[in-house]
Amino acid sequence: FCDRDTLFLEHIISELEIEVFNDRSMIIQQGDHGDKMYFLYCGEVEVLIGPDHVKVATLPSGSVFGEMALFGQHKRAASIRALG
Repeated sequence: FCDRDTLFLEHIISELEIEVFNDRSMIIQQGDHGDKMYFLYCGEVEVLIGPDHVKVATLPSGSVFGEMALFGQHKRAASIRALG
């Protein structure tokens, strides 16, 4: 975003909402309809798949997730759970 026009960045920022999740809270549930993406400012989340919630990844601060909902894939491909 460092080379983007100031007006573009102001528009993007005006659309952001802050959400806070407690440890072990489910942020996204696999299979649910998705209509937004997340920018992880602080903390970590784990990526879980399948009915048994098998952990396949951990995302650190600065990660982005849920973005596929904005590119036409409206069903969530994985569950995301907050960590500490």
